Amino acid sequence: PDYKSVRDMLRTKIKDCNAVVHLAGFYYGAEPQPVFPGPDRRSFTQMEYEIAMELKLPCYVFLCGKDFPFDKHDPEPEEKQALQMAHRDRLLKRDELFYEFATPEELANRTRELQLSVEGLRGELAKERFRRRLTLAASIVLFLIGGGYFYSRMQKSDAVIAETTAQLQKQGDLIAQLLAEQERLRAAVGGTTEQIVKQAEENVAKTNNQSVADVRLGVEKALAEAKAEVAAAGDDKTKLIAALKKLIDVENALGHENEAIAAMQQLQKTIDREINPVEWANLTDDLVITLKNRNLMSNEPIEMLKEAVQWARSTPKLGEEHLVTLDLRWSLAGWTPGKEGIAMIKSLANTYEKVIGPEASQTLDAYTLLAKKLADTLDDEKNEAVANEADELYQKVIAALTKKHGADSSQVSRAVVSRLPLLTNLKKFSEAESELGRLIAAIEKSGGETDSRLVSLKLELAGVKEDQDDYAGAIAIRRQVLSALEKSDGPDSEIAINSGSNLGSVMARSGDPALMDEAEKLVRKAMDMQVRLYGENQPDTLSKFEALAWVLERKGDIKGAVDLTMRRLEAMGKVVGQDDSGYEFEVSYVGGRLVTKKDAYSQRAGLKLLQQSLAILERTQPEESEEIVEGLDSVSTALIQMNEYALAEPYLRRERDLREKHHTEDTENLANAYYWLSETARQAGRMADVVANVTKAQELDPDNSIYKKAYKAALKKLPPVETPKSASPAAGKKAPPTLDDYADFRKGISDRIKAGELTTTKIDLPATSGRVHYIEGAWTGDKMERAFEWNAVDDTNGTFTTYYFNQNGVLMSIFRVREGVDSPVKGVKKARDTFNFFSGKLVGWKRIQDDAEKVEDPESDGFEEKGAEVLEAAEKVTAKIIKAGPG
Repeated sequence: PDYKSVRDMLRTKIKDCNAVVHLAGFYYGAEPQPVFPGPDRRSFTQMEYEIAMELKLPCYVFLCGKDFPFDKHDPEPEEKQALQMAHRDRLLKRDELFYEFATPEELANRTRELQLSVEGLRGELAKERFRRRLTLAASIVLFLIGGGYFYSRMQKSDAVIAETTAQLQKQGDLIAQLLAEQERLRAAVGGTTEQIVKQAEENVAKTNNQSVADVRLGVEKALAEAKAEVAAAGDDKTKLIAALKKLIDVENALGHENEAIAAMQQLQKTIDREINPVEWANLTDDLVITLKNRNLMSNEPIEMLKEAVQWARSTPKLGEEHLVTLDLRWSLAGWTPGKEGIAMIKSLANTYEKVIGPEASQTLDAYTLLAKKLADTLDDEKNEAVANEADELYQKVIAALTKKHGADSSQVSRAVVSRLPLLTNLKKFSEAESELGRLIAAIEKSGGETDSRLVSLKLELAGVKEDQDDYAGAIAIRRQVLSALEKSDGPDSEIAINSGSNLGSVMARSGDPALMDEAEKLVRKAMDMQVRLYGENQPDTLSKFEALAWVLERKGDIKGAVDLTMRRLEAMGKVVGQDDSGYEFEVSYVGGRLVTKKDAYSQRAGLKLLQQSLAILERTQPEESEEIVEGLDSVSTALIQMNEYALAEPYLRRERDLREKHHTEDTENLANAYYWLSETARQAGRMADVVANVTKAQELDPDNSIYKKAYKAALKKLPPVETPKSASPAAGKKAPPTLDDYADFRKGISDRIKAGELTTTKIDLPATSGRVHYIEGAWTGDKMERAFEWNAVDDTNGTFTTYYFNQNGVLMSIFRVREGVDSPVKGVKKARDTFNFFSGKLVGWKRIQDDAEKVEDPESDGFEEKGAEVLEAAEKVTAKIIKAGPG
């Protein structure tokens, strides 16, 4: 195209932008044809920058460093190289800030810090400067005729404007820092909004050498100013839009989620989508994400997104195939589960291919996402057709990227890494290793051993080795990475020390006694560094405590592990507050885990934590709450496990009293409290109390075999008493379903999950012994129909349990797989158990072990006891996710 038409096209597009980000490397690139030699010769990219300057748009300039890992490209003629260097010189000499970056990650961090909303205030300052220049002209005239007063005023005006500019820059930078640090913490360590906001304030204060109070004061001042600007904007939409953008940033910096959403909703109503369709569509996309993050179960944001997609498709300014419309459709597909979501992504990929070409980045991204979605649907039975489709898509993307960027490019590396989970899921370890090995060899041949991409690929290869339990191979690779990082960054650098900590964790996971001392040394060094640099009350530090405690436990230093765990929880309480609900959950969970240990030191620490959890609940919850009742039950259970029946009795009595007063409908748990009161009475030799309590337990839960046997045993030591009529078996009960009925029932729920008819939600639990540990629930509305607990090193070594509930929330079936030497349940290896229940009672138990199948007889000894044991364990596990609820 000719120069004029391209320039006009660029101007039309750029004038609608809020700002321009200009990246300048050492490559001149494409330019208008034919070329007209002379001082005004510019490439397309240089033209875009100059148009932004002409339009007086905010322009952020980023300069690539000489060692930046550029994409593969052919060398340019010296003439073009000189033109690009001249452009870089112009950028260096301009009277505006510029940023240099050495890696893509550094660029990403820099761009996240940009705060476009500050530019509205800078525009007001520009107007003030213009008014000042007019006043200055008048002052000169008056000065010449003998008046110095106005000149003095202008000097003061200069100072005021300079101070205002500095304050504005400082305020905008502070908000930008807080938002960037919150994003980093959210990605690195997670946590509640309150935790992240508080930690971000502390980190930014430390970086700026300020107090936390000063940081908060600065943000609160920014909030007051933003609210004042919104109020002052009135009917001026331009000013109102700028003020609302600033308000949204400040509210987010403060963690005011609801207030930020309200401002976003006001901004959405203020922007005229017919005039500014792109800005409105992008804001709507952001608003939907924010609303869904606040409440995953809410359908309102999805309806908003559907309406936005429908509008974008129909409005002439966008239309079916506009990239903004496609972005909205992308978001909608991402929030749409099951087959419908996959179909939407397929449609998007086809549209991208048609509109912008088969090798465009958006097209390839869509196919990559589609492959990932398909791979995620693979279940334990491995749907071969779906697996093949996913792998064909991955290979299609890799082939296109190889053609476009070269076989050794960073784009190909990312695609290969994205495919790894599918290959390891299908046990294609050799292929995964081969692909990674090829990329590693190519980079080692052409570049330095400390290339960040090389380090990443080697760590991926180590992960594939670990998936195969090849710890020797994984450790050897991680040693290479550590050596390279120590060489490039120094042995005492954060990146090298943290790499050593990861190496230590793998050493501990290997179980090799010869490596345990070195593992502890490496992980402890990282923890000590973290404490020294950032203090104990910081999320990253807490994770370092947990990592070392795990290594010490594997090493056999139980006291050291427990002490470090207690230290971690104490520091966590200082970070989030002693009465934080998430902190209470963590204290309770760790306490419950410790009291089940065999050593007295762990049990005492666990009991202390459970009592601490109960104290938090008593401060924060009403007396009649279920949470306090459960807390009492946890403490009494721990004391009974420690044979401290006398100490357990007060907790049991209080639990019983609260259940009788406020939770009479929960007869099963009330019966359980009476039963354990009978046991505490038995230990004290109060046999009359034994009979009274166990009689009440049987009356409340007449079908419970344990209570029946306890009642009969009690009667042998005392004169017979009349059995309450309510304790007799209920008449006319239905027969339990057949084993085939249970199989169909379980398959029906699984099919509905695959079809996207159930909503899934997941709770990550603290890992133990190197495991990944989480619970995942599948819900219809507020009723959970399936829970899945994963507690394993990998998918062939650990325990996996699936709980199936009917639509009334009643547990019907449990499928449990225990495999490998590292199963957390000792004494059972490679066993698959299926338990079926009817009316709260075990009616079927099938076990497959060493390929031998055995169906247990319901009349056999120990059958009923096994049912009670399994139900109790199931209740403890599933209560966590039921308590959390959908989403």
